[in-house]
Amino acid sequence: MAINAVVFAISDRLGTYWPYTALALASMLSHATDKPQVSVLHDGSLTPQGAARLNEIADRAGASLTVLEVKLSQSVDIKDFGAYTVASSFRLLIPSLFQADDAVLYLDSDVIVHGVDVQELFTIIREGKAALVAVRDPFIRVSASHRQGLEKLGLDPHQYFNSGVLGFSMPQREAADASLLQDFFAWYRSVGTCHHPDQDFLNLKFRDRWTAVDERFNFQVSIHERRMFLPPQAYFGKILHYAGKAKPLGGYLAPGSIPFWSYASQVPECLMGLEHPAFRYLMPEIGNEHAAKVLAIKPR
Repeated sequence: MAINAVVFAISDRLGTYWPYTALALASMLSHATDKPQVSVLHDGSLTPQGAARLNEIADRAGASLTVLEVKLSQSVDIKDFGAYTVASSFRLLIPSLFQADDAVLYLDSDVIVHGVDVQELFTIIREGKAALVAVRDPFIRVSASHRQGLEKLGLDPHQYFNSGVLGFSMPQREAADASLLQDFFAWYRSVGTCHHPDQDFLNLKFRDRWTAVDERFNFQVSIHERRMFLPPQAYFGKILHYAGKAKPLGGYLAPGSIPFWSYASQVPECLMGLEHPAFRYLMPEIGNEHAAKVLAIKPR
């Protein structure tokens, strides 16, 4: 029997990030006609409250969920990951932890599956002949520093995928993929600082072993190209990725945040994750399609 597996990864030292994972899970399951097996990888920081809510969401949807703590075999300095957490590297464990599964879909916690049945992606994963299915990153070349960083690594920014949504075909994996995490740490020590550590590494490892799929399966909702300011209906039928710093639980409001909050009733604790006492309304900046202005709205 074919097995569909969905994997999330989380590091939550402050105990306020897990609502993102819960909302991503709730949105994914609400549209999945065939409920996948779900695993949540964490570094020991997932709170009992968070684990309970994740299990409740899965149970209500009729899906099986496993919460698995990952203990790295070597010392890792969290500062080495810059703006990212150590959990960003856990997706590298998928080829070794889920060898018994046929197709595995990895989702970042800051995504909302809005009107998409993930069965579509599982079908693509199985029908293709590549080890990895992903979406090209349309904004990686906006920043000159990012372009220069990729050039130093020998990566083409026009053939570079975003790792927020990844489909792994287990029959197509190579034996060496089982040691991706260990290879990543060795590689990272050799290259030093880079903008997107594990994402850059994945692009190098799967350079000739990945297939690009439609952008609607990893549609970045950010200030770039005014993606935060589209008509509400433009966000439906997509896996929305709230990439960048302007995330809904950061108090940022814009048309692009409407789909996120439409699933909030399934995670009533999501308001506890707001990082600021004021909401901040985003407005497009005239003359710059990759920037926005912020209007702070303080509650009375």
